[in-house]
Amino acid sequence: MAVATSSGPSSAMKDVGTNRLRDEIAKARDGIKQFKNMIKDAAEAAAAEEQTTMGFGALKKRMAHDDKTKTLYERIGGDLTLETAVEMAYGRALQDPRTRAYFEKNQRKMASIRQKMHQFLSGLMGGPVLYDEENVKPAHY
Repeated sequence: MAVATSSGPSSAMKDVGTNRLRDEIAKARDGIKQFKNMIKDAAEAAAAEEQTTMGFGALKKRMAHDDKTKTLYERIGGDLTLETAVEMAYGRALQDPRTRAYFEKNQRKMASIRQKMHQFLSGLMGGPVLYDEENVKPAHY
């Protein structure tokens, strides 16, 4: 934390505090990104294992016993799972040469697009309605 001297605020002290805060935010973002990647990797590994060990009959039986009283949002695991799925989808879109041009935007724009998709899907799947439907028409029509 920057502390002002008795002779008035010092821009050097403010810069030190601001830089330290930026560093801490960057570390936190990196930690969150690593956590999301761990979840994504675990989900992909589990899906691959399940796909190889579970035949069509077992999958059909599992789907028959799916708890229909819960929303799809709850059945998939909630917010973290949905956010990871959105991240994976856009990550794959950026890797695919057929769709890459549509999604090669600056990081701030892509973060906004991902957030809006997450919010839209959350409400669509029975989770919290976070997306303002009034903004859809001006943006898409």
